[in-house]
Amino acid sequence: GEASTTFEATMRKDEGGLGLKLFVMPAIICISEVAGVGAVARYNERAAPSAQIRRNDFLVEVNGEVEADRMALALRSKDPDVKLKVYRAPVMCITLTPSGRHLGLRARALASHSVVYIESIMKGMVADYNAQADLALRIQVNDCVTAINGATSVDRIVEALKDRSLKYLEIMIIRPMLALEQELDL
Repeated sequence: GEASTTFEATMRKDEGGLGLKLFVMPAIICISEVAGVGAVARYNERAAPSAQIRRNDFLVEVNGEVEADRMALALRSKDPDVKLKVYRAPVMCITLTPSGRHLGLRARALASHSVVYIESIMKGMVADYNAQADLALRIQVNDCVTAINGATSVDRIVEALKDRSLKYLEIMIIRPMLALEQELDL
């Protein structure tokens, strides 16, 4: 898959707004949809392909704000000038074999969005998988599931997560980059 990348995007809002649908969670903002109109669509028309804002990218900074609730406020502000720092996570593919066992995940899914957000990991198949997996390949809280067994709609992802009869789950995950300031706070 692609390596992770972070880039800045500067644009000017008008009556059409930004043209983004966002999934806002306590620690992250994930882009669920980029409309064909609005400031982001105009930005994408002139940006290099690697610096175009896409579905499932994460916002890590908006006009200098780095906390999710403050970024959301900044996006709604009347200020027409918007400077975004965007993080594109590499997609990780993890295969699990349920064999009737409980996954042990608590996740949040909204049908109108593009990801299923992992809120907590309890006892079960995922915890067992994590116990033997390399650190970088463990499923973590805040990970976002973008597809399972090829299905990308949130409804189908949730269906697959609940179905214990499946022989395998090929799970596509993107991991948000949480604020560096928090990680380096010693």
